[in-house]
Amino acid sequence: MKNGDQSIMSSIGGTAIDTMLTRTAQGVDVNNRPFDPYSKKYEEKTGKTTPDLNQSGKMLRAIRKKADKKVVRIYVEPTAHKGIDSFNLSRVHDYGLLSGRPPHFNMTRREFFGLTADDKKYIMKELKEMLNDKIRAARR
Repeated sequence: MKNGDQSIMSSIGGTAIDTMLTRTAQGVDVNNRPFDPYSKKYEEKTGKTTPDLNQSGKMLRAIRKKADKKVVRIYVEPTAHKGIDSFNLSRVHDYGLLSGRPPHFNMTRREFFGLTADDKKYIMKELKEMLNDKIRAARR
């Protein structure tokens, strides 16, 4: 195992993605704070106040992982999404948007792509369990 293990890295990537999606569904950002509510203008238009980053599902379903024996990369695949691809839409959510040109469009920053300190602790616990399982299996 000194050269790494692709299956473990892939599992860790899956755990990280599941953790991000669960937290995002709860309306909590990477700093463990609730997402800022929608603007009054958006509320008047839609009747919604609570941000839903899974409104169509396309952006969050575009989160992928690619693992090798030592590293797992988590990214948003740029799939089509109403004139903007999922990668760029995720960046708009993560960083916010202020458009100075008509139609004036503003979107509050709702940083979802990343892991909180608690998320990282949970993932490390899962990693340790997987490694211990591999060690126990190798000793048999």
